Amino acid sequence: MASPTSNIPDAATVADKTNHAAELQSEADHARNFQQAAATIGKKMEEHPENITAQDASNIKSAEAKFTGIAQPPKGTISAEADHLASVNAKASSPAAGANTAAAAAGDKKA
Repeated sequence: MASPTSNIPDAATVADKTNHAAELQSEADHARNFQQAAATIGKKMEEHPENITAQDASNIKSAEAKFTGIAQPPKGTISAEADHLASVNAKASSPAAGANTAAAAAGDKKA
């Protein structure tokens, strides 16, 4: 007759399965976080691209990097596009950009 404890897994097996479950949960969390960030920031990029900030770009880049495992997402990704928009918006709102725009509007060729 088999021992009643013969079907109980050892501690190493339990730990391995627990670690695997935690990894799967983490991957699911990363996917969900990226999906939520992409939906939120993607909508903002479509409706109000002039309002994309460096913080928006950082948030989506972080979520995408955690999801893909690539620290620097490549060109063509939503985070790359958000980063580009944030850079353009920052330049457009800088005092130097405003001065250059005003000078160009006044016909100053040095701007």
